[in-house]
Amino acid sequence: MRCRTCRKKLSCYVDDELSGLDRRAAEEHLASCAGCRAGVVRLRAIRKAFARLPDASPRPFFYERLMSRMAAEEAPAPAREGWRAFGRLAAAAVLLIAVLGLSLYWVDQQFDDQTQGILARYLEQSSEEDATEVSAIYRSDVTRDAVLDMVIQEK
Repeated sequence: MRCRTCRKKLSCYVDDELSGLDRRAAEEHLASCAGCRAGVVRLRAIRKAFARLPDASPRPFFYERLMSRMAAEEAPAPAREGWRAFGRLAAAAVLLIAVLGLSLYWVDQQFDDQTQGILARYLEQSSEEDATEVSAIYRSDVTRDAVLDMVIQEK
């Protein structure tokens, strides 16, 4: 066992909370490491000092306040978490806008191709006057839907 690992377990060692394997490894390390042995001596002295203190009852809601303080220290900084959430939301919005934009572009292109095909077939089968009228309507401010309705009604 290394000093770093042993130091993490010294308090449990002093309180007799280590399992058999961990306890044996700690004892082997303590036999060869004066620094960690000194740590055990300090922890035992602290334990004895606390044992000499009179029993005291904690103030009301002590444990609740302690747990809330501990939770606040463990919680991530709210500002940083807020920016992370904002970044994720912004990325999702950009992706959604890109997908919608490409979808609308694709639908518009498909509609233009279909409209051109319908008009071309109609103009091939119609008279010169009808072809001129449809072309004039298609180039004017009349909507595509109105032109298509007119062509479909003529058939």
